[in-house]
Amino acid sequence: MRLLILLPLAPRRDAANGGARVLTQFLTEITARHKVAILYFREANEPGADLFFRERCEYVEEVVRPASRKSLRARLARLLRLFLALLLRRPLWVEDWFSSEFARRARLLARQFQPDIVQAEFHVMGQYFSALRNMDVRRVIVEYEPGTRAAFYLQALPQVAKGLIGRMEKISWQRYERLLYRQVDAIVAFTEADRRSISETAGPTPIHIIPPGTLIPEYPLDPLGASPSSLLFVGNFYHPPNADAARQLARSIFPSVQQWFPEAKLFIVGESPPADLHLITSPNVIVTGRVPDVTPYLDKAALLVAPLHLGGGMRIKVLEALGAGKAIVTTPRAAEGLDIQDGEQLALAETDGEFISRIVQLLRNSEERLALAKRARAWACNNIAWEQSIIKYETLYETLLFKSGRPRAKLPAHFWAKQS
Repeated sequence: MRLLILLPLAPRRDAANGGARVLTQFLTEITARHKVAILYFREANEPGADLFFRERCEYVEEVVRPASRKSLRARLARLLRLFLALLLRRPLWVEDWFSSEFARRARLLARQFQPDIVQAEFHVMGQYFSALRNMDVRRVIVEYEPGTRAAFYLQALPQVAKGLIGRMEKISWQRYERLLYRQVDAIVAFTEADRRSISETAGPTPIHIIPPGTLIPEYPLDPLGASPSSLLFVGNFYHPPNADAARQLARSIFPSVQQWFPEAKLFIVGESPPADLHLITSPNVIVTGRVPDVTPYLDKAALLVAPLHLGGGMRIKVLEALGAGKAIVTTPRAAEGLDIQDGEQLALAETDGEFISRIVQLLRNSEERLALAKRARAWACNNIAWEQSIIKYETLYETLLFKSGRPRAKLPAHFWAKQS
């Protein structure tokens, strides 16, 4: 099959955050089986697609994301666009990924490549389906995290402004996704909870649950970790739910754990950590920022701890830790979509007190921690390899191409007028 895939970021095998790694792994698998063209956004000061994908794809083209430019003029223009987006009831995240050049290139590439399927990764890229009007091509949107479940985009605003903008954003997302879903042939969600959220605005458009896979390492990491015991949180801190979880872990959970284990350390690893985390004075709390490879930190950790209470989607950090054979303490929300049991493949907690209790219990009992890690690895090998996910995508594509489907609805012209 011929697939044109629209990406919000550069496909790179050294991707640091979970969503980017899902993209990379999906592309690695799908480009080995089908003809693929990629159009993606590149941040102004970051590298583009790596040679691996340039060699495997029919076309790889990029557009520099306008909002990533750092000049004073570009920043002022971005602020003006975001202000206008609020007034026009357009989600801020969507506006931040708008580019008339990207729309133009998507249209030209589709005409040149003649794809069977056009797939947009992330809801923000769904806005570019409008560039394909009047083209006989099937459209698929992959919802990593439905906008109506996502945390509000601008978290640094004062509380009063945040509340007002939050209400406006919720209305904007509902409107945007309702219109978007009317023009696609299929929606891919990662979890049942995401499917329920999407179904509120999807109308008759079918929703397919296809959880992402993960690369299972040939050998598990150290199931017990190094001494002294360390806890690990991994995340891309551009994503507000990760920042919220890291603060809860560092300020509310870890200090109580230290009362039982004074030598324990907490490593917070990931790109762009909140500035207030750097103000924590404890020498046992280490905020690394972006690292070349998370594996050494995961290998040495006694536990991966993820107190995630916001957002949706599949938590890739949890999948990767399961595949690596590490013990995990996390929330039911972070384990959404996984057919696992509390105490069997991981430990679930909700409140600070529950997190503290489960962490202390597992740190005190190395045999229990070892058994949990081994069951996690065994479950991952049987359930979350990428092969299963790719087969589900291929089945979806074949259904769209070879069976009769509903006619696509056209969006109101005024909604996508910016891209005409």
